[in-house]
Amino acid sequence: MITRLLFASFLLFTLSPASVLASVFIDQAKLYPAETSYDVYRKGELIGSYRLMFEERSPSTLIVDVDMQLDMKVFALFRYQYRYTASEVWRDDQLTSLSVSIDSNGKKKSVTGRRENGALMVTDADGRLHQYNGDLVTTHHWFDLMLKQQALLNTITGQIDQLSVESLGTATLDLGDETIQLSHFSLGADLDQTETWYDNQGRWRALKFNAKDGSEIQIIWRGAKLIE
Repeated sequence: MITRLLFASFLLFTLSPASVLASVFIDQAKLYPAETSYDVYRKGELIGSYRLMFEERSPSTLIVDVDMQLDMKVFALFRYQYRYTASEVWRDDQLTSLSVSIDSNGKKKSVTGRRENGALMVTDADGRLHQYNGDLVTTHHWFDLMLKQQALLNTITGQIDQLSVESLGTATLDLGDETIQLSHFSLGADLDQTETWYDNQGRWRALKFNAKDGSEIQIIWRGAKLIE
């Protein structure tokens, strides 16, 4: 009788909603410090920073804030400043709200989104309203789940980008006191100029893409050196 009671208690614990409905996104966020910083380079020159900040509001709710600041000279004559901030709310592993603000050398744009009746209603950077169905992830890269997606919500434009992810082998991240091996991927399709790197636990460690002027931008884990 006692054995049956213990077994029943075990079943109740292991099949409780908290264990069955564990949040994939919260588990992913726990791989990072509460605030994670990256260095941003253009043509090998340090031009700014990229920060991720995580806050677990409840066992099912995650707040993610993103802040990128760039300051550089273009063509050695013009100073260009860029500020990107975003806040996204994930509830039960669904994006429930998104707020993005972009200041590109004084030219300001925004992207907003909210979940209504199972659909994601997004106002894009040109002020147009879209209804997106399904569980989209964003182009903020901190979840390696994006590598399994065929489409992403581009948080800069507010529109959908198609993906065709391809493995490009491995690389090494030099942290100064240690080196770790990374997996290297091309996102392909609409993001065919974008490459990303994750460690074996799924942490996002680096990103590379081409800016509008054709120059190469790299975002690398703070203080580290990427060896391709």
